[in-house]
Amino acid sequence: MHKSRMALGASARCLALASLAILVASCTGLPARSVPSERDRSSIVRVNPGPPEGAILLTMGARVYSDSAATDASPGLVGEAVSPDGTMLVATTERTLSTGISYNSDLVLIDVRTRAETVLAHSRPREEFNGPMEWSPDGTRIAYSFVRYRTNPAMVHPGPHPELETVCIIALGAATSRCHPDLGTVFDFDWSPDGRSLAVTGPGPQPLQVVNVETGASTMLRSLDDPRLRRLLGGRILQFNSPAWSPSGRYIAVWAEVIPGGSVPVVFRADGGIVARGRGAGLDPRKLMWIPGHDLLLYTPGVTNEHASHLELYEIDPTSGEERRFLRRKVWPHVVGLALSPTGRWLAILRSTSYADMEIEFVDLRGSESAPHVGVLEETSLVEWGPAPRG
Repeated sequence: MHKSRMALGASARCLALASLAILVASCTGLPARSVPSERDRSSIVRVNPGPPEGAILLTMGARVYSDSAATDASPGLVGEAVSPDGTMLVATTERTLSTGISYNSDLVLIDVRTRAETVLAHSRPREEFNGPMEWSPDGTRIAYSFVRYRTNPAMVHPGPHPELETVCIIALGAATSRCHPDLGTVFDFDWSPDGRSLAVTGPGPQPLQVVNVETGASTMLRSLDDPRLRRLLGGRILQFNSPAWSPSGRYIAVWAEVIPGGSVPVVFRADGGIVARGRGAGLDPRKLMWIPGHDLLLYTPGVTNEHASHLELYEIDPTSGEERRFLRRKVWPHVVGLALSPTGRWLAILRSTSYADMEIEFVDLRGSESAPHVGVLEETSLVEWGPAPRG
């Protein structure tokens, strides 16, 4: 959960065009420069074996595990997303300020093959890159969460309600970003498969919206007080979280936070029509995962960072609206993160094995093969499972 989640119920005021121009200029327009190394960068941490396919990104130190090695970035970088071809990683610098908050002032591109690092954008003192980041499907743009505080967080703790929290998009090689403050406060977003739109969600009363990234025009797909949706979910909807576009672009899935009932997965058509719902997942649900190349949604109900004897994975077929239990597996002691492989064949389960150590377990969803576990020696979280870098 990103720091911005503390701002539930807050609404950011819209900026005038002049203010927006200042915001955009402050985020970008800097020439790319190399990030100084803080240690010997000639070594690679060997991991034998690695994942059965592709490469796995972990947040701590922006570590990428591929088939035979783990590539580390410089200390102080936190990995956020791997490019569609697996060759680039976008990360943020992170440091703890004297006021007690973690502060991310730079967007950094990392070449996974050479480990070369380049600053893509730098924020001003009252601003930071704070939260999710996603590459466009063609790998030419990055959508990122941008925060503007009311005070300088290095001098005064900014509190839970920033002045602005929105989504911005920067193209590689471009001098400016395009931000979308008119959407209100934005917590989460996801690219459409054609790269033309973003589905966005935020705190209540923010609706599920789709914004055209070229024109900036937005469309409300579903509001929190929609009577049909409230009847379907059986309670009051607090907010939508974690929008996820299906591979075909026909469907958008979200977590709906409901009272009573916790979080419930809901699938909409791209025009906003309600398709299906899943079962409640408590207050700390896992991310929604579409099987690559198929409009089949996987999710885990009720699995949090608590001791759990079994991991259950459910599947929703939006074409029929049917749900079934896809997988039930004994997992001990507790699950920290999940990710699907690029082909959708393997499930990675990041779990804690002791107070300090963690382990990635690989499950063949076809049930025909097994893969050795990968040990991780520090506390971390699993961001995504992308393709192995080409070239």
